[in-house]
Amino acid sequence: METLKILLVDDNSKFRNSAIRYLNSSLNFELLTWAESGEDALKKIDAFKPNLIIMDISMKSMNGLEVTKTIRSTNKKVNIILITIGTDQEYRNQALSAGADDFITKSDFGPILTEKLEKLFGKEIIKKNPK
Repeated sequence: METLKILLVDDNSKFRNSAIRYLNSSLNFELLTWAESGEDALKKIDAFKPNLIIMDISMKSMNGLEVTKTIRSTNKKVNIILITIGTDQEYRNQALSAGADDFITKSDFGPILTEKLEKLFGKEIIKKNPK
């Protein structure tokens, strides 16, 4: 199994903390770090070298779409899943056009994220007995 290194990017600390708890309880991974802005994410990508970025579309200053485009201009290997609270199909279209591998709404974060990650990384990425 590929070692999973996750960078979670979201400026909403409440959602970010919930997402970290879910990821810690549900996935097998080497390391998880987070960023609260697009600019911070770009710095951490160089230092951390994640193979998965889960990032909010709507952030102040540099949003997730801009960050994704910047990443894709130099790094085609990292998997990017964009998330947002909005459910409009336009968000999905914008995410995929920016270069994201996938898109999910925050309300579907747990169950749908698990399904998407199984497709990207294989079933062994999911813990057998999540707590």
